[in-house]
Amino acid sequence: MNFTILNTLEQISKNFNINLEFLQYISNKEYNTPKKIPTASSSKIKGIEIISIPKYIFTIQIPKKNKKRFNEYREVIDIRSPYNIFYKELLFHIENIIKKDKKKFITENAHGFIKGKNILSNAKQHTNKKYILKIDVSNFFNSIKTSSINNIFIKLGCNETSAKLFSDLCTYDNVLKEGFNTSPILANLYCYNLDNELIYLSNKYNLTFTRYSDDITFSSDNNNFPKIEELEQIFSNYNFFIK
Repeated sequence: MNFTILNTLEQISKNFNINLEFLQYISNKEYNTPKKIPTASSSKIKGIEIISIPKYIFTIQIPKKNKKRFNEYREVIDIRSPYNIFYKELLFHIENIIKKDKKKFITENAHGFIKGKNILSNAKQHTNKKYILKIDVSNFFNSIKTSSINNIFIKLGCNETSAKLFSDLCTYDNVLKEGFNTSPILANLYCYNLDNELIYLSNKYNLTFTRYSDDITFSSDNNNFPKIEELEQIFSNYNFFIK
C-alpha cells in the first residue's frame, strides 16, 4: 500500500482498515488542545498516574528516573487497542520508504530506535576515548511541532493534503508526543538536518559524535570541544534546548 497518495480520512480508514470515527477524533484540533481533567478522574498504579480521556486515548504521567528530579514526570500518550494497530502499520510503511534510500533520511550517527542499533552500539563509538561530552535535549518530543512533521511526510512522498492529514494523526496538542508508535522514527527523520550540522561540527573539532534519541555524545582524545554557546545556537535552530 502506498499511504502517501491517501488524501482523505475516508481513504485512510479504508486502506488501513481502521475506524473512521477514531481518525476524525485524533485529527480534530479541538482534541489536540485537551481540557484539564480533574484529579478525581485520575488513577495511580505503582506511582504512574493515568489520566483518562474517553474511548480512544489516555495519557500516562511517569516519574522521571533521575533522582534529582523525583517530583518531575514525563507524559506518555497511549492509544487504546485495537486503534493503536493503525500506528504500527503506518510505522511499517514509513520504514519501507526509508529502506529504499536510508542515507536520504537518517544519518549513520543516529542509534536510537533503529533496527540493528541500540544504546550499546551508540556507546561503542566512544570506547577508549579520553574525553567525553554528553548533552541532553530537554523536552525532546514535545519540542517537535506538527508543522515540522508535516514537512517530514512531504519528504516521504506525500502531497500537501496527505501530509497534513498524517501529521495531524501523528501529533497531540500540536507537538510530537512520546507514546505513539510513529514518534521515534519521525523524531529521527526530523533530526536528520540537525545530525548533519553536528557531524560538520564534530569534523571541525576532530570529534566523534553520536545521537541516541535525545542523548548527544561527543568524544575525543583531545580536550577540545565547542563552546556551549555554539552548541546552543545549533540546537535552537531546531527548537531544541540543551542541558
